[in-house]
Amino acid sequence: MLKADCSMRVLYVFSQRKLPLLKQWRAGQQPDTLLFGYNHLAAFGIQATVWEPTYPAVGRWAAQQIGRLGPDVLQLRTWRQLRQADAALLIAGWPLLLVKRLRRWQRPRMLWLNMTLSTLLRRRTPLQHVLRWALGGADGIVCVAQAQADDLATRLGRPHRELPVVRSGVDARFHTAVSPADDRPTGRQPFILSAGRDPGRDYGTLVGAAARLDVPVRIVASRANVAGLKLPANVELLLDQPPAKLRELYRAAACVAVPTHGDGWPHGSDCSGTLVLLDAMATGRAAVVSERRALADYIVPGREALTVPPGDAATLAAALRRLLDDRQLARRVGQAGRAAIEAGLTTRHFAAGLAPLLAGETHQPVAGSGP
Repeated sequence: MLKADCSMRVLYVFSQRKLPLLKQWRAGQQPDTLLFGYNHLAAFGIQATVWEPTYPAVGRWAAQQIGRLGPDVLQLRTWRQLRQADAALLIAGWPLLLVKRLRRWQRPRMLWLNMTLSTLLRRRTPLQHVLRWALGGADGIVCVAQAQADDLATRLGRPHRELPVVRSGVDARFHTAVSPADDRPTGRQPFILSAGRDPGRDYGTLVGAAARLDVPVRIVASRANVAGLKLPANVELLLDQPPAKLRELYRAAACVAVPTHGDGWPHGSDCSGTLVLLDAMATGRAAVVSERRALADYIVPGREALTVPPGDAATLAAALRRLLDDRQLARRVGQAGRAAIEAGLTTRHFAAGLAPLLAGETHQPVAGSGP
């Protein structure tokens, strides 16, 4: 059992600065989803800290030149702080695993939070071999879906006990459920919402579906996500939406579309679309999501969300039309989604599943492996 006096010290290593996000969360301006349980660990007897050094202009410029590897390399500066911790959770900074392995550190325990490893390991690049060797320094690789764990067990040859699964969580206090009053006719035309900047999104298929529908579709993404696409007149691209605005869009939408490429797509996160799906579920909005193996840990198709084959614009359009025309179905799916969030898919649930792993306890399916 973990102690209640927070005597255990855990260092979080992020790719981006998170202390401003923590401050905004406390002010109710941001969800805590991307803190990955950091702010809830005290309830489980863990003192979580994050060290965020400032970088001069030259350092930031150098990191930009390195590209995607830059944030990971910058986190090497945290290695001195690691020696003061009992355990560390790495969301970035995999070169720190190289240091641990080269220096043969037994302490601190170091866990890697896996969001993109399966995708990265599909690419045949020189860096892949270095990354594989570095991962040998991790005491465990925390996966957010069983499909990830199964894939890494094959690719890395690691036993499943070193690949624990803790399902992602959403801030259910920030994304509150809509009430029946929110769904009363208002005279405004209903719209479909889609969101997400991950390269695993498939907005081309959504645009194809939108061309078959006579309702507005609003996409919250980056220009890069829709590069090369000709948007129909009923599709609007929204850029740089603050979290509070996005929350209101969820609440006002008739339903949510989460189109992604299928398993095996070589870009983006392993579970692309999951966090947006959880946002929609927390809001009580019915969603249509592309089929991926990782969904088995979060929904039962047809109950908490509707699923469609990836890349099938006609089937996506039909599923969205079904939710638009059958408001009782949309309400039932939305309510089931919210119930699933409250039962086991909040950020506090994520922290509860993560805490014993950080403490080195034998892995148990604390957060569950299914809805």
